[in-house]
Amino acid sequence: MNSTTLPIAAGALALLLTVPPAAGPALAEGEAQPPLDLKPVTLTLRNDSAEVLRCTAVEAHFMSEPVGTLAAGEKLTIDLRRDAASGTLALKPRGGRDVPLENILCGRDAAWTESKGELPLIRVRGDKAARFDGRCGVANGRVQCMVEPAKQ
Repeated sequence: MNSTTLPIAAGALALLLTVPPAAGPALAEGEAQPPLDLKPVTLTLRNDSAEVLRCTAVEAHFMSEPVGTLAAGEKLTIDLRRDAASGTLALKPRGGRDVPLENILCGRDAAWTESKGELPLIRVRGDKAARFDGRCGVANGRVQCMVEPAKQ
């Protein structure tokens, strides 16, 4: 681990320790997970930087899917689905079944790996709003985003 990775790993561990597990009864051994009740949620991102940003969804089972590219000042709408009971998010299906969404990463298109940052989806998972606005910018070479419920 290099000196840049250590603070990120420590921050991720701290977040895991502070986020409570999803509410709901524990399943008995062999009991099937109840089906998710997924409802539409819209996340609109705005690129506040002067650079082109590229966003990728990280889905369960380590799959990834491009979400979109945003020129400077441009907006991108991401159609999600959320289970209110568990906070599980999924991308709107594109002809297949729902795959749980782990995260969305956005980075500078010209240097994505070095600059990527996570969208903070905790509010989208836990808030009852159906629409969210996000803003992304570049600071110290890395993309940083914030997400909050959309103002009516």
